[in-house]
Amino acid sequence: MTLAPYDDAAAGLLSCTIAGRIIRANRMLVRWVQHDTSLTGAALHDLLTPASLLFFEIQLRPLLALGRTVDGAFVTLQCRDGQQLPVLLNAVQPAGGDEVHMAMLLVREREEYEASLRQAQHAAEQALVIMAASARAQKMQAVGQMAAGIAHEFNNLLTVVRGNIDFAQQEVRSAMLEATSIGDDLDAALLATDKATDIVQHLLAFTGRQVVTRANVFLNDVVTSASHLFVHAFGRDVSWQTRLEPELWPITASADQMQHVVTNLVLNASDAVRQSGRAGIVMVSTENVGDWMMPSGRTADGVRLVVTDDGTGMTPDVSAQAIDPFFSTKGIGNGTGLGLSMVYGAVSALGGSLVIDSAPGAGTRVMVTLPRAG
Repeated sequence: MTLAPYDDAAAGLLSCTIAGRIIRANRMLVRWVQHDTSLTGAALHDLLTPASLLFFEIQLRPLLALGRTVDGAFVTLQCRDGQQLPVLLNAVQPAGGDEVHMAMLLVREREEYEASLRQAQHAAEQALVIMAASARAQKMQAVGQMAAGIAHEFNNLLTVVRGNIDFAQQEVRSAMLEATSIGDDLDAALLATDKATDIVQHLLAFTGRQVVTRANVFLNDVVTSASHLFVHAFGRDVSWQTRLEPELWPITASADQMQHVVTNLVLNASDAVRQSGRAGIVMVSTENVGDWMMPSGRTADGVRLVVTDDGTGMTPDVSAQAIDPFFSTKGIGNGTGLGLSMVYGAVSALGGSLVIDSAPGAGTRVMVTLPRAG
């Protein structure tokens, strides 16, 4: 009878794994979505509309993985008879845990909800006026840093596009018409353009025209597909090497998500080499890991991605802050400190771990370990 308060709660209550498998749901939530008995064992994507699932995957899951609490997020449930039910969602993922706990409240009157939104918007505008007049408007500065981070992402990609097109034009002008060389330059330009397009597609996904799905992904394929782009982006001072396990196990993830993880780690490593003022190497390796201790405390088979550089390295204090949002050692205009924070959020959301091993003058090794696909 210990579950009676849980089942009789006026809110809809739900617990699920970080992979989205529902562990238990109370009677109120079951009644809302018109299921006959229980939601236990169902998938989260069966409960949320496609647009709400995308919102949860892209915006809410990384926040939960970073230990943040979600309060009052607006999502829509998909009822069994096809109707949609708007709710306000509170969610939390206990530190080190592999479960997400949610509580939902019905938005009973659309007019009432819209009125509350207008009131909240008015309050927010008033708060912004006060913040703008205050010398301590730190949150506004953080918003500016985030906007700069997005611009930085696009700038990196478009720099590669422009550089490779310039290479191709120079070869044409000098009459060195080697089709293979020109084709390689243009291929790299197109690949970088595709990466910029992917970012736009994430925004379009909120219209419901795209659905974030996870599937079996081989990290070797992710690394290989990005290698040509990195070679052109590094320049003369940074060499690129790979050591990939030929029989690597698959993981369950989004290929685009893992591409973002690999790209951030490799570009951070190349920046560290350049900061050292000497030529250096970025090494990317993959391996299978048996009996890996997951963040939840359980053991499982895992797949490890390791990015190593022989750059400047970090002190223990810097390493401890490396995954904090907006923490950066690159100076104004050269980095916003969002890269490793986003990587950590994505890895944690997949049930994985991120470990940084670094020392001043000795380079840095970043190890990402993810569960093997079941």
